[in-house]
Amino acid sequence: MEKIERAKRELKLKYKVKNIKEVEYILDIKVNKVKERIRISQRVYATQMLEKFSMVEYKPQSISLLIGISLSVTDNPETQEETSEMKKISYHKALELLMWL
Repeated sequence: MEKIERAKRELKLKYKVKNIKEVEYILDIKVNKVKERIRISQRVYATQMLEKFSMVEYKPQSISLLIGISLSVTDNPETQEETSEMKKISYHKALELLMWL
């Protein structure tokens, strides 16, 4: 607890600070204090991202990527159906959103 108080004092020296109530959400991150630990969760953000890309019904899956993996033209969609599915998702926007997870 002393470390927290010291951090607060140091912040007050540089910034105008108000001590309000304990934070519940900050930048769509849920903050939960359990005993002497602080837990954070991005479930809300992740759910919003899945909804945005119509992927709410998808099941979580563990994957491992090889270090130094290279993607090539052969990784392109092979069927018209695959191409149509890929067009529904903006690659740039998906990457932008994933950066926050």
